Amino acid sequence: MVGIMLAITQSFATSTPTVYTDETAFKTALGSSYFLDEFDDMKEGTMKDSLDRSSGEYEYTVKDELGRTDGLYEYTGILSSNFKGGATADDPDTFLITNKGKSINAFGGYFYMTDISENFVSGKEITVTVGAYKYTYTPTSATSFIGFSFPDTMDTIKITGALNLYNTMDHFYVGNNLSSKYQSGAAITSHKDNTIIQTTAGGLGNSKGLIYVGNIATADTITRRGLVQFDLSSVPDNVTIDSVKLVMPLQTSANMTIEMYKVTSDWGEGTSYSAGGMGAAATANDVTWLHSFYNGTFWTNPGGDYDATLVDSKTITSSDASMTMSSDEMKANVAAWVKDASTNYGWLLKSTNETAAAKGVIAKFYSKETAVTDAQKPSLYVYYSTSVTSIAKVTDSELMVYPVPTKDYLNVKTTDKISSINILDLTGKTVMKSGTATTLNLGSLIKGMYLIRINTANGTVTKQIIKE
Repeated sequence: MVGIMLAITQSFATSTPTVYTDETAFKTALGSSYFLDEFDDMKEGTMKDSLDRSSGEYEYTVKDELGRTDGLYEYTGILSSNFKGGATADDPDTFLITNKGKSINAFGGYFYMTDISENFVSGKEITVTVGAYKYTYTPTSATSFIGFSFPDTMDTIKITGALNLYNTMDHFYVGNNLSSKYQSGAAITSHKDNTIIQTTAGGLGNSKGLIYVGNIATADTITRRGLVQFDLSSVPDNVTIDSVKLVMPLQTSANMTIEMYKVTSDWGEGTSYSAGGMGAAATANDVTWLHSFYNGTFWTNPGGDYDATLVDSKTITSSDASMTMSSDEMKANVAAWVKDASTNYGWLLKSTNETAAAKGVIAKFYSKETAVTDAQKPSLYVYYSTSVTSIAKVTDSELMVYPVPTKDYLNVKTTDKISSINILDLTGKTVMKSGTATTLNLGSLIKGMYLIRINTANGTVTKQIIKE
């Protein structure tokens, strides 16, 4: 006989899921029967015979019933067994059809081993592999449930059990409970935006007015530069940034080219307001030409501290309603800021021509304070896909966790270099961090079931452990 193998093929990558060992909790997390399709072989259904004591490969595939290419509801999911009963690879025995199709991000069921007399066999480990994510657990009974809810639609799934035993899958659930906050390309409006106005004394600010870039029409030809920064905490830190786009709606503009640079030190917002862009007396924490925070903290360089590497440039005209910027350097900036928010000071916008010859050439952008609608606010769009570290090189023979169960000490043995080891509860909350230590004292934890997550140079492995 061969081990259980359930292969699910869909269109996106996956990352670390929430793991459920309680069937009721899993169904509750899905929120509604609308989001969950259930197959129970103890009830009437489309199945032709029982899933109990089956061998061979279970496969979930997506089929486009109407020939559409947009991935909408016409896609159906079909769970079939290619080597079960009288079925063949060319004529699979289909027992579950769901309209969830490509939207599946959660699945669960009862997977375990039985002997030839149909008795549950204890101590046999089940391994779940979803894309590059790997999870192992040992069912304690025929009603042991395991379920997963991923933050994005699933890529590939394999569930493998012990060899030379009879494989059982009594239930199978597929569903979708993707959170609205996990949205690639959702608009992120500016967290901070401001104008810095060139003055010798550095006493002018405009924190609450429009964002001015260029040279206003005065006899002094005062230079103005814009600052904008976005809170990226809504972007998951385990994703690949595919592209980013900045949209800056304009009130008015001239024919000019604007350059973008990465700011290298923090800056503030006060309460100063200038309707005409001439600037007003700086208030506490205003950013000015000389101050990053008025009036105690100074820029290293008057006019703002920024990296000399050009992030992007854009030529706009007097008829443009907005300015859009997008570049690989912007993508690199955002990726770095998502990983380390402490380095996120945003971007500086300046005219390519700040000489006297550019007098009167000015762009006026809506700020978050002057915008009438969210659509008028400076907005950043971050397009990303889920990604995980490959674990292809991490195998059971290369990584051991013992003893399980344990009353106190737990040991980890692997040939790979360990970067970190964490103990999590079943909700995914970290309850212990051991750094790189391979012997863990679990004495402070209460009795129960936990997860151990081991990050190595070749990937991440999550295993279930029991504290007695």
